[in-house]
Amino acid sequence: MISNVQITQIQLVHAAGLLDGAIAHSAGVSLSTVKRVRKNLGLETNSVTAQRGRQGEEIVAQAARARGLKVVWRSHDTEKHDLAISGLRVDVKTAMQQPDGTWKYRLPVIRASFGHQYEYPKDYAADCEVIVLCCLYLDESGADLYMLSSIGLPGTVRIIPGTSHLTALEDWSLLAVFSPLLLPPILPLSA
Repeated sequence: MISNVQITQIQLVHAAGLLDGAIAHSAGVSLSTVKRVRKNLGLETNSVTAQRGRQGEEIVAQAARARGLKVVWRSHDTEKHDLAISGLRVDVKTAMQQPDGTWKYRLPVIRASFGHQYEYPKDYAADCEVIVLCCLYLDESGADLYMLSSIGLPGTVRIIPGTSHLTALEDWSLLAVFSPLLLPPILPLSA
Protein backbone atom coordinates (compact mmCIF):
# COMPACT_ATOMS: atom_id res chain seq x y z
CA MET A 1 0.00 0.00 0.00
CA ILE A 2 1.35 3.40 -0.95
CA SER A 3 1.23 6.14 1.68
CA ASN A 4 0.02 9.73 1.29
CA VAL A 5 3.60 10.85 1.99
CA GLN A 6 4.82 8.76 -0.96
CA ILE A 7 2.07 10.13 -3.23
CA THR A 8 3.05 13.68 -2.25
CA GLN A 9 6.71 12.85 -2.91
CA ILE A 10 5.80 11.49 -6.35
CA GLN A 11 3.95 14.72 -7.15
CA LEU A 12 6.80 16.94 -5.94
CA VAL A 13 9.54 15.09 -7.75
CA HIS A 14 7.41 14.84 -10.92
CA ALA A 15 6.83 18.62 -10.78
CA ALA A 16 10.61 19.07 -10.63
CA GLY A 17 10.81 17.32 -14.03
CA LEU A 18 12.43 14.05 -13.01
CA LEU A 19 11.84 10.83 -14.92
CA ASP A 20 9.83 7.91 -13.54
CA GLY A 21 12.88 5.91 -12.43
CA ALA A 22 14.22 8.80 -10.35
CA ILE A 23 10.73 9.47 -8.98
CA ALA A 24 10.42 5.82 -7.91
CA HIS A 25 13.80 5.94 -6.19
CA SER A 26 12.97 9.19 -4.41
CA ALA A 27 9.56 7.98 -3.18
CA GLY A 28 10.78 4.47 -2.31
CA VAL A 29 8.28 2.74 -4.61
CA SER A 30 8.44 0.64 -7.75
CA LEU A 31 8.47 2.06 -11.26
CA SER A 32 5.06 0.53 -11.97
CA THR A 33 3.66 2.24 -8.86
CA VAL A 34 4.91 5.61 -10.10
CA LYS A 35 3.27 5.03 -13.48
CA ARG A 36 -0.01 3.98 -11.86
CA VAL A 37 -0.04 6.96 -9.46
CA ARG A 38 0.88 9.37 -12.27
CA LYS A 39 -1.98 8.04 -14.38
CA ASN A 40 -4.45 8.29 -11.47
CA LEU A 41 -3.36 11.88 -10.82
CA GLY A 42 -3.56 12.81 -14.51
CA LEU A 43 0.18 13.57 -14.72
CA GLU A 44 1.92 13.07 -18.04
CA THR A 45 5.36 11.52 -18.23
CA ASN A 46 8.39 13.81 -18.16
CA SER A 47 10.13 11.60 -20.73
CA VAL A 48 10.79 13.61 -23.89
CA THR A 49 10.90 10.40 -25.91
CA ALA A 50 7.47 9.30 -24.67
CA GLN A 51 6.06 12.79 -25.25
CA ARG A 52 7.46 12.77 -28.79
CA GLY A 53 5.89 9.35 -29.38
CA ARG A 54 2.47 10.62 -28.32
CA GLN A 55 2.93 13.65 -30.59
CA GLY A 56 3.63 11.34 -33.53
CA GLU A 57 0.55 9.24 -32.76
CA GLU A 58 -1.60 12.39 -32.73
CA ILE A 59 -0.12 13.58 -36.06
CA VAL A 60 -0.86 10.21 -37.69
CA ALA A 61 -4.40 10.09 -36.27
CA GLN A 62 -5.14 13.62 -37.50
CA ALA A 63 -3.75 12.88 -40.98
CA ALA A 64 -5.79 9.67 -41.23
CA ARG A 65 -9.00 11.40 -40.17
CA ALA A 66 -8.34 14.16 -42.73
CA ARG A 67 -8.36 11.41 -45.38
CA GLY A 68 -11.69 10.07 -44.15
CA LEU A 69 -10.20 7.03 -42.41
CA LYS A 70 -11.65 5.76 -39.13
CA VAL A 71 -9.20 6.04 -36.23
CA VAL A 72 -9.52 4.24 -32.90
CA TRP A 73 -6.98 4.78 -30.11
CA ARG A 74 -5.73 1.73 -28.23
CA SER A 75 -7.93 1.05 -25.24
CA HIS A 76 -5.09 0.21 -22.85
CA ASP A 77 -1.36 0.97 -22.61
CA THR A 78 -0.53 -2.73 -22.68
CA GLU A 79 -1.83 -3.15 -26.23
CA LYS A 80 0.99 -3.81 -28.67
CA HIS A 81 -0.12 -1.20 -31.22
CA ASP A 82 -0.89 2.51 -30.95
CA LEU A 83 -3.90 3.03 -33.22
CA ALA A 84 -6.38 1.13 -35.33
CA ILE A 85 -6.91 2.85 -38.67
CA SER A 86 -9.64 1.45 -40.90
CA GLY A 87 -9.54 -1.70 -38.80
CA LEU A 88 -5.78 -2.23 -39.17
CA ARG A 89 -3.45 -2.16 -36.17
CA VAL A 90 -0.86 0.60 -36.56
CA ASP A 91 2.33 1.14 -34.58
CA VAL A 92 3.70 4.68 -34.82
CA LYS A 93 7.42 5.35 -34.39
CA THR A 94 8.45 8.98 -34.05
CA ALA A 95 11.89 10.53 -34.38
CA MET A 96 13.28 14.05 -34.47
CA GLN A 97 15.45 15.00 -37.43
CA GLN A 98 19.16 14.46 -36.82
CA PRO A 99 21.63 17.33 -37.38
CA ASP A 100 22.67 15.65 -40.67
CA GLY A 101 19.07 15.90 -41.95
CA THR A 102 18.19 12.22 -41.54
CA TRP A 103 15.91 10.28 -39.19
CA LYS A 104 16.87 7.01 -37.50
CA TYR A 105 14.48 4.37 -36.19
CA ARG A 106 15.42 1.28 -34.21
CA LEU A 107 13.02 -1.63 -34.60
CA PRO A 108 14.64 -4.31 -32.42
CA VAL A 109 13.27 -7.83 -32.09
CA ILE A 110 14.13 -7.75 -28.36
CA ARG A 111 12.74 -4.86 -26.31
CA ALA A 112 13.68 -3.73 -22.81
CA SER A 113 11.16 -2.82 -20.15
CA PHE A 114 11.17 -1.27 -16.67
CA GLY A 115 14.51 0.47 -16.98
CA HIS A 116 16.09 -2.46 -18.83
CA GLN A 117 15.31 -4.85 -15.98
CA TYR A 118 13.36 -7.15 -18.29
CA GLU A 119 13.54 -8.10 -21.93
CA TYR A 120 10.79 -9.42 -24.12
CA PRO A 121 10.48 -10.34 -27.80
CA LYS A 122 8.87 -7.83 -30.14
CA ASP A 123 7.19 -9.28 -33.23
CA TYR A 124 5.94 -6.34 -35.27
CA ALA A 125 4.21 -8.58 -37.83
CA ALA A 126 2.15 -10.24 -35.06
CA ASP A 127 1.46 -6.98 -33.19
CA CYS A 128 0.34 -4.76 -36.09
CA GLU A 129 -0.16 -4.63 -39.84
CA VAL A 130 1.39 -1.23 -40.54
CA ILE A 131 4.29 0.75 -39.11
CA VAL A 132 4.18 4.51 -39.59
CA LEU A 133 7.47 6.35 -39.25
CA CYS A 134 6.73 9.92 -38.20
CA CYS A 135 9.64 12.21 -39.10
CA LEU A 136 9.59 15.45 -37.10
CA TYR A 137 11.59 18.40 -38.40
CA LEU A 138 14.05 20.26 -36.15
CA ASP A 139 12.47 23.59 -37.07
CA GLU A 140 9.04 22.24 -36.01
CA SER A 141 7.70 22.94 -39.52
CA GLY A 142 5.78 19.68 -39.65
CA ALA A 143 6.27 15.99 -40.16
CA ASP A 144 6.63 13.47 -42.96
CA LEU A 145 4.91 10.11 -42.60
CA TYR A 146 6.31 6.90 -44.07
CA MET A 147 4.07 3.82 -44.15
CA LEU A 148 5.64 0.36 -44.07
CA SER A 149 4.25 -3.13 -43.90
CA SER A 150 5.10 -4.73 -40.57
CA ILE A 151 6.32 -7.88 -42.32
CA GLY A 152 10.08 -8.23 -42.79
CA LEU A 153 11.16 -4.99 -41.14
CA PRO A 154 14.88 -4.34 -40.75
CA GLY A 155 16.25 -3.70 -37.25
CA THR A 156 17.19 -0.13 -38.15
CA VAL A 157 15.69 2.27 -40.66
CA ARG A 158 17.42 5.49 -41.63
CA ILE A 159 15.35 7.94 -43.66
CA ILE A 160 17.51 10.06 -45.95
CA PRO A 161 15.58 12.70 -47.89
CA GLY A 162 15.68 12.13 -51.64
CA THR A 163 16.41 8.38 -51.49
CA SER A 164 14.47 5.17 -52.12
CA HIS A 165 12.29 5.64 -49.04
CA LEU A 166 10.24 8.16 -51.01
CA THR A 167 7.96 5.36 -52.25
CA ALA A 168 6.69 4.95 -48.68
CA LEU A 169 6.28 8.71 -48.09
CA GLU A 170 2.61 9.47 -47.47
CA ASP A 171 1.67 6.11 -49.05
CA TRP A 172 -1.75 5.76 -47.46
CA SER A 173 -2.60 2.84 -49.77
CA LEU A 174 -1.56 0.38 -47.03
CA LEU A 175 -4.44 1.76 -44.98
CA ALA A 176 -6.79 3.27 -47.54
CA VAL A 177 -7.48 0.04 -49.36
CA PHE A 178 -9.48 -1.05 -46.33
CA SER A 179 -11.56 2.13 -46.15
CA PRO A 180 -15.02 1.84 -47.73
CA LEU A 181 -14.80 5.56 -48.56
CA LEU A 182 -11.73 5.01 -50.72
CA LEU A 183 -12.49 1.68 -52.38
CA PRO A 184 -13.19 1.78 -56.11
CA PRO A 185 -16.73 0.87 -57.14
CA ILE A 186 -17.40 -2.82 -57.69
CA LEU A 187 -18.14 -3.48 -61.32
CA PRO A 188 -20.40 -6.36 -62.37
CA LEU A 189 -18.72 -9.35 -63.92
CA SER A 190 -19.22 -9.62 -67.64
CA ALA A 191 -20.71 -12.85 -68.95
